[in-house]
Amino acid sequence: MLTYSEVKELSAISGDENYFVSLYLNVNPVTNPKGDYLIHFKNMLKQTLDNLDKKIGKSVNEDLERIEAFIKDNKRGFKKGVSVISSAPRGIWKDFHVSLPVKNELVIDSTPYVKPLLALLDNYQRCMVLLVDKETARV
Repeated sequence: MLTYSEVKELSAISGDENYFVSLYLNVNPVTNPKGDYLIHFKNMLKQTLDNLDKKIGKSVNEDLERIEAFIKDNKRGFKKGVSVISSAPRGIWKDFHVSLPVKNELVIDSTPYVKPLLALLDNYQRCMVLLVDKETARV
């Protein structure tokens, strides 16, 4: 579950020579009935790497491969949106499955790109449904 404390922790990380890969991907089955989001990811990846310094591209290659494997391996586990923030040299991997579609974005920078996560937290209230009968209760 996405929390302010997790986003605050990520946003507090200062930049150095190690880069972060921040991915936001719309995996909504209504708009991606055939799993088209993998194609969208690969297109974003190609476009981002084409516009990026080759040295930086090599430094995040491990992160990009891990993210691609994560997307391929978790097709049935996604909700409507997924976010991944990764930096292999720092040992950071955060993935968030959200119940709302997100705008497709891939950002490679010296700090994590958390603006879409903050927007989700600010614009949508969290809620819970509790089902109760005489014998059981479910959240």
